[in-house]
Order: sequence, then C-alpha cells, then structure tokens
Amino acid sequence: MQPTCKWIIAIILLFIASSFFSGSETALTAANKIKIQTRAENGDKKSQKNAGYSYSIKTGYILN
Repeated sequence: MQPTCKWIIAIILLFIASSFFSGSETALTAANKIKIQTRAENGDKKSQKNAGYSYSIKTGYILN
C-alpha cells in the first residue's frame, strides 16, 4: 500500500470520528433538561439514565 493511500484512509477515519463526536455534542447541548426529567419521573428508563447527567457549556464537560 502506498503512503498516499494510508493518508487518505487516515483522513477518512478521522473525519468519521469527528462526525461522531460533533453529533454527540449537539445531542447533549440540544437536550431539554425539563423534558428529560419529566419523562424520568414518568418511568422512562433512558430518561432516568440521562437525567443524572448535565452538560456544562462553560467547561465543555459532562458532569455527574
């Protein structure tokens, strides 16, 4: 395999990883905390799991 081909594959893989993390960040910042808490109180298992997390826009970290 030529070095040029390796670089192209590496760029494609990094692009896919970047897309995944950008989508995850968008999902976290777009999540409506009140809606998640209401669903968690009504017994939704996914919402109960996510209700314990909050995203700090200032620091950029997920806080427990």
